[in-house]
This record gives sequence, C-alpha cells and structure tokens, in this order.
Amino acid sequence: VDSMLGAFESGLSQEESVKKSERTYDGCVSAVNKGHSAGGIAPYGYRRVAIHVATGNKRILGLLRDKEGNAVINGKGLPVYEQIRPKEEHTVWEPGEPSEIKVVKRIFDMRVRLKYGYTKIAKTLNAENVPCIRSGKWGDKNQRWSSSTIGAIIRNPAYRGARVYDRLKKNGIGKAAKRHFVADSTKWR
Repeated sequence: VDSMLGAFESGLSQEESVKKSERTYDGCVSAVNKGHSAGGIAPYGYRRVAIHVATGNKRILGLLRDKEGNAVINGKGLPVYEQIRPKEEHTVWEPGEPSEIKVVKRIFDMRVRLKYGYTKIAKTLNAENVPCIRSGKWGDKNQRWSSSTIGAIIRNPAYRGARVYDRLKKNGIGKAAKRHFVADSTKWR
C-alpha cells in the first residue's frame, strides 16, 4: 500500500509541476503581449528598467551591491541583479550605457558595411581592447569577444526593434533541461 501511495503522490506532484509551468508560461506571454519584459538578461547595450504600475516611476535595475559597494556574487560566481517588486512593477528594456550602444552599432557596421564575419569582428574588438562587459553569457572569463557572442548579437531580433519571447525553449523541466532555439519564427511571441 505504501508503494502505491508513493506512486500516486509522485504522479500528483508531477501534475502540479506541469500546471505551475503552464501558469508561469501564460503569465510570461501575458506580460509580453502588454509590452513588458518576461524576464531574462537584457541584451548587451540595453538595460532593465522597472516601472511602477501606479505611479509610472522608473527604476534602473542594476547589480546588487553589498555595504562596501561590491557586487553581490552568487554560488556560481556570477553577479546578482536587482529584481522587480511583484505586482507593483513591471520590467521593460531601454537603451543602456552609451559605450555599449556604440559597440553594438560598430558591430553591425562591421558586419553590414565592411562585410566582416563574426570571427573577424571579434578579433578586431579584442585587438582594440574593447571590453566585452559581461563575462559568462557575453564573453569568456577574460572579457574577450568571441565569434559566438558576435553571432548572438547579430541574430538577436531585439537589435532590430523586435521584442521576442519564446525563441528559446527547454526540453523538460528544471535547470538541467537542455535548451534549443525554436526554428519556426511564427511560433515566437
């Protein structure tokens, strides 16, 4: 009886997990349809801004800092960013630091006007010691540009003024689930 009860409880837990996932997805799609950010890191050259629902006041969401002014680092060695106040604020992306915007414009200029490939763009920026601001997602640990980083910037619809949600999917539930790009752009939100 105990093993049957355990199997039944496991099934209920899995069903509840699926329902929570669906509710989260529906909430993200609703936010996107209102023109808000559904989460994630703002692309290079943008910044996340929290807007108070009642007052319309804006607050730039940056790094969390300790009392000494140092960036708070999580267990994986990555910086922790400020979050919105749920039900009080929503998030949008706005143009970020002028220096980052200048680099993004330069990347597109080298790609379109000069016809450079991703590797040549990365090598050019690295030769000029242009820092790749964020390590991890945007560059290697030495904050150097890579061809994959350049390619991700060039292919990202946000740089063409299109906010896209659901471009990247997970196969399964949880942090270990593998991610893949959804090839069919008609399914993006």
